[in-house]
Amino acid sequence: MSRPDALLHAVPGVPRSLVSVIAVYALICRELGLSLSFPGTEAAFHALYECTSADHLAEGLLWMSEAPAAANQAYNLINGDYIRWVNLWPVFARYFDIPLGAVQTVKLVDVMADRGPVWDRIVQRHGLEPWPYDRVALWAYADYIWSRGWDVMADMTKVRQHGFHRAVDTESEFVRFFDELRSQRIIP
Repeated sequence: MSRPDALLHAVPGVPRSLVSVIAVYALICRELGLSLSFPGTEAAFHALYECTSADHLAEGLLWMSEAPAAANQAYNLINGDYIRWVNLWPVFARYFDIPLGAVQTVKLVDVMADRGPVWDRIVQRHGLEPWPYDRVALWAYADYIWSRGWDVMADMTKVRQHGFHRAVDTESEFVRFFDELRSQRIIP
């Protein structure tokens, strides 16, 4: 059994990914002339956090299916590093060419509820794939992730002791998946 944390991927039409949430949120903010404010709590902005890239999870699951040491075991499967949103938010602002904002605690489920026409305008202007607004970002997922005010750190000792040593850099994974969404014409 695997225990991943916040999922990162660039699968079109599967909105439960912080990659697509951040991308769509940033693009809508930019379209509306807003800065990229962190929508979670101040505590979440500064707390340690972890993510799991889909490819990394797949490698871990493959290893678990083949390694004798993994039989009947449960493992935490995260990228292997820990992040703070305070350090990544400027990276996201630069990537999407939007001014960096401060923490502005809001419920994205509410704030983004009526932003479908804004997204449709972005899609039309840039000739993007016409994924429905409710299929590009799951706002409730982000609200949950960014409402936590404590460090979230899974222990990877057991999986490493049993032979799975792969690790990926979360910041690089975000950028890689943003690039992948661009290449798929999901975001401009």
